[in-house]
Amino acid sequence: MTKQRLLLAIACVCCALLVPSLAKADPACVATNLTAITSTSCTIGDKTFTFTGSELALNGVTLPIASAFMITPDASNPLNPSFTISPAPGASIRLPAGSNGTVTLNFGYTVSTTNGSATISGLDTAVSGSVSGEGTGIGTSVEAINALSSGPGVIFTSGLPEVTACLQNGGSFLLPGCVATTGAGSQSASLPFGTPVSSLTGIAVVDLADDIGAATFTSATFSIDEIPQKNPTPEPGSVVLLATGLLGVLGACRRTLFS
Repeated sequence: MTKQRLLLAIACVCCALLVPSLAKADPACVATNLTAITSTSCTIGDKTFTFTGSELALNGVTLPIASAFMITPDASNPLNPSFTISPAPGASIRLPAGSNGTVTLNFGYTVSTTNGSATISGLDTAVSGSVSGEGTGIGTSVEAINALSSGPGVIFTSGLPEVTACLQNGGSFLLPGCVATTGAGSQSASLPFGTPVSSLTGIAVVDLADDIGAATFTSATFSIDEIPQKNPTPEPGSVVLLATGLLGVLGACRRTLFS
């Protein structure tokens, strides 16, 4: 009976060591529709995100409402958790040639480190889509902006730090952050912070504009950089190695106790 109690105690220790790491997976952070994720929170990597609201503005065009967009969180890189905005299955976000219209989606969020450490070190953004047509002025463009905001749900970011990734075809000048391209393409950009922070309020912007050309939105990814912590949360691979080692010790103890 004493030997069995010892084995049970060792098994409990194994479980206690594994549970904190397994709890890092947040079932709330799954691909979902834009309208369903607003006012919800979830953990991506070691950061807690709260999605505070969205606003979709259309000018000169008729497109599906906000339900045409979906959000997919990505925690595969613990030091660079992100979420991607893309068209929902079966939806198309496109300005047809000659529409002379714009589409702007503003999506607010807040993010903080789960342990309160000041390790958030910057913003990244990436956009992919297709642009065509020459036109005048700013021509045709598809852009994504990851910016700091002055408060939850605030959609205006004038004067606050932001990073822009943009594709543009035609026009007499390039918008800030844009690269000249024709057809399908992608671009990314980064904004490092001078001093890391423990939390921030941000806004993710997707913007399409066209003159006489056509603009098609494929995806926009918004990510948060973090510098490594002194005592980082164990990676899934490390957890597996720990479990394997503990099970090996358990087996050795069992052979010793019952031999």
